[in-house]
Amino acid sequence: MIYQDPLAYLLGLEGIALLDAWAGGHDREFTETRLAEIRRLLDDEKLRHRGVLAERVSTVTAYEQHSASYDAEAGGGLFATDEPVVAEYLSGREPGVALDAACGTGRFAEFLAKRGHQVIGVDTSPDMLAHARRRVPGGEFHVAELERLPLPDDSADVIVCALALVHVPASTRYWPNSLACCAPAGTWSSRTCITNSSPAAR
Repeated sequence: MIYQDPLAYLLGLEGIALLDAWAGGHDREFTETRLAEIRRLLDDEKLRHRGVLAERVSTVTAYEQHSASYDAEAGGGLFATDEPVVAEYLSGREPGVALDAACGTGRFAEFLAKRGHQVIGVDTSPDMLAHARRRVPGGEFHVAELERLPLPDDSADVIVCALALVHVPASTRYWPNSLACCAPAGTWSSRTCITNSSPAAR
């Protein structure tokens, strides 16, 4: 069981921002604003005694519960962050074999298919994949884990992985697997890292 308190969560976010400011990422006004916000949060009666015990569930179970509303909720508001970045980077790529690793409901699979790519989607959630298959009827989709991608080496020209690595317990097992699947002149892209792979990089 997990004890989750919304006030603790909000204070944690403020703390991360203050650490970033401590490291030189922001000015005095930013720091003082964050401190004022912390005081306001601590004084907010509505945020007191709101903690709950939550059961820890697998990602498969979690996405089974949220697959129907996932797109409508825009991934908890994160789509607006990653879609413009990845879309801009991939918009000029020549069509090829594209792997959408942790494809979810297929939003990037659809983006790639519309640009002529042969799309392969992988996800651990059958419920999310059901949405992806309806979204991209011509795609090839597999239930599989990121640590064990069902592709041979050098087989993908483009690899996209968005909003997923937080679910990988040991992401170090994902990097070599995904880079091995990517062809020497291919492109590997995630929400937090966009790079070109090459024989030297592998």
